[in-house]
Amino acid sequence: MQLFTYLIGDEGQILYYYGVEGETFEMDGDGRYSILPEVLKERDTNPDNFKKVYRLGEFCLFGHDSFAALHGKDTTVESTRQMVEWGKGKVTPHFIRENINPEEGTLLRAPDDATFDQTIEDYKAFLKSTGWEDIVKGFNEKMGENAEKLELD
Repeated sequence: MQLFTYLIGDEGQILYYYGVEGETFEMDGDGRYSILPEVLKERDTNPDNFKKVYRLGEFCLFGHDSFAALHGKDTTVESTRQMVEWGKGKVTPHFIRENINPEEGTLLRAPDDATFDQTIEDYKAFLKSTGWEDIVKGFNEKMGENAEKLELD
């Protein structure tokens, strides 16, 4: 737990994204982290060796893109630059929608089996009356189209 706590904290994020100050990154006058030019060159020209030697940003369970965006300079690799540029102004965080699901065990409660059964039947009727099957069919069609575009079929 101590390791996880460290990795999601500021010090761990610095280590995760930038490595060791003076060896893989430096801070500029504005207090932003910059990966050293020779490290970036290694990443861009010899990615296999870069992964073997530096391993920056590889343990994604503890990486927070917002930390890198707020504290570092843009180090986007050329192969993903177009996607990053496209997302600017379009991709926004949706934190307001996080952790809104009811607590486990609090969603469907009933004082007795008959009330529970009736609640389930009412819910099924609601889904049918609102066209839920058509919505699911639309989702599946769109996912099929996306899979086709990605050549996953």
